[in-house]
Amino acid sequence: KTTAENFLSGSAEIKRVFKQYMKRWCHNKNLRIKNHDQFVAETENLFELIEIRMIDEVEKFYPVVRSVYGEKMAA
Repeated sequence: KTTAENFLSGSAEIKRVFKQYMKRWCHNKNLRIKNHDQFVAETENLFELIEIRMIDEVEKFYPVVRSVYGEKMAA
């Protein structure tokens, strides 16, 4: 249960960060970059957050699911 709650809260955090990112850098579906260095840094941070999430899913979450439901859930 704790693992699932951690992953749900992680999803909420990514959603919050992405919403903030979009609010800062997009306006009427158009990208607006006033500070290129800040944009690049925030984009890299966002991608790093997503990368960490993906690695955690593969290395932590899916093994727990398999231990509970067995290999039939692997597909």
